[in-house]
Amino acid sequence: MSGTSGGAGRDGGLRGLFGDVRAQSETIGVVLILGMVVLGMTAVIGFGSQALDATEERAEVANAEQAMAQFDSKAAQVALGDSAVQSVPLGPSNGRYSVEPSAGHITITHANYDGGNDADDNAVDDGPGDDDRELYTGDLGAVVYEDSDTEIAYQGGGVWRQHESGGSVMTSPPEFHYRTGTLTLPIAEVNEGTGNGVRSGAATGVVSPSSDQFERVFPNGGTNQNPIEQGAITITVESEYCSGWEQFFRERTGGNVDPCAGGDVVGVTLTTLGPQGKFEMLDDDSTESHHVSGLSGHTLDSYDITLRPIERGNPLASLDWSMYIETGSNSGLEFNVRKRSGNPGCGDSVVFSVYYSEDGQRYQGWQNDDAIKIQCLDYDGDGNDEKQIRIDFLDSTVSMDYTSLSAKNTVRFDPGSLEGSPVFDEHPSDPGPVGPSESLELLTQHYLALLGPEFEIRVDDGNNGNAIFEGDSSYEIGYTSNSVVRYLHVTDNRIDVEFE
Repeated sequence: MSGTSGGAGRDGGLRGLFGDVRAQSETIGVVLILGMVVLGMTAVIGFGSQALDATEERAEVANAEQAMAQFDSKAAQVALGDSAVQSVPLGPSNGRYSVEPSAGHITITHANYDGGNDADDNAVDDGPGDDDRELYTGDLGAVVYEDSDTEIAYQGGGVWRQHESGGSVMTSPPEFHYRTGTLTLPIAEVNEGTGNGVRSGAATGVVSPSSDQFERVFPNGGTNQNPIEQGAITITVESEYCSGWEQFFRERTGGNVDPCAGGDVVGVTLTTLGPQGKFEMLDDDSTESHHVSGLSGHTLDSYDITLRPIERGNPLASLDWSMYIETGSNSGLEFNVRKRSGNPGCGDSVVFSVYYSEDGQRYQGWQNDDAIKIQCLDYDGDGNDEKQIRIDFLDSTVSMDYTSLSAKNTVRFDPGSLEGSPVFDEHPSDPGPVGPSESLELLTQHYLALLGPEFEIRVDDGNNGNAIFEGDSSYEIGYTSNSVVRYLHVTDNRIDVEFE
């Protein structure tokens, strides 16, 4: 009996003990579950709050961009004289709007405006500052929206967004238009009106023309006239939105961009188109040249010469004349015309040679000694025939043979080693491997395109200098280009901005 009672007691004690443990475990489990729920809710609330803040911030930035784009549209109407006053609701905001008249600066320069053609610099561009004409310089100003880490600005007729981490992008392009050789530049200059220039929260921007609203910068009479035929047009912008301006210049102008490179100044250069048409032959003088600018690819429309000898003796007996482009020591392009032998007369052919060298060591040489004839005709109307030599450099029927040249085939250059097998592959119109014969047209288009977009053409009448009368001779040149500026239209359009 006693043993049975003892076992029952032990069993009851164990059941009580394990029951207590189970009860404690259940309590702990509930507590743990509640703790996890609380932690989860806290995390959800925290992450949800951050996500909500980020969403609200993105929405506010998007609204500010939209408001500034609307402001851009209305400001352009005032700046361009299409409207007197415009009010632009900018909407509720946690940010701050301000007018900053001194933000940003623009300078427009006609660099090397005379092509270096004067007695002081021997017809060359001496580098930055050589014969440069400043057309305009002034502050752009800006209307700026700022919040905690984003800045959106209207400047120069465009809208730019800048982040606190640095860098800016273009969200709306400025009122600069470049199309088929014409650059139109209405500069929207922002000034502060007589009212409030700063506003936080909900704001309305009021845009009105300044008292001195409009000034024509170019053309404006005198030396600032279209078309532009020398040098280059350079636009330089100093702005804290530099990378955005760089983006605009690269995407919309097609010019040569000088990047920000970590600074706040960016520039773009648009080459002008050189003079074209028919001209009196250049003098046999290294200081006189024809400036070619903006030539790219096989875009020559015309290129020919007419050579007429002096009117005494037998000048063609000493004929050795060249038109050339010099790029360095023994490098460049030369077209040479010389007599075959004796005293050439009407109908006789002359030796015509083409020399090209990129490095002054190896060269490509071409020659024809039969296609170019001495013509005789009464071009001055005196009843007597006179001699002349006419060469059309774009004549596809003149076949040139690839061959070695000697010093007698050139005036300006000393032939080194002939290249083995030339390959023309730099331009879309190039055929690839060339020779042993190619048309004069292909050679002219190819070599001048290699030397482009800018170079100087000169002539040399050989050692004697008494065969060709340049005053009675002539040349004609014409070409097209889509990457130059010929017509420039610049205006300063000033507006006043304030907030209500």
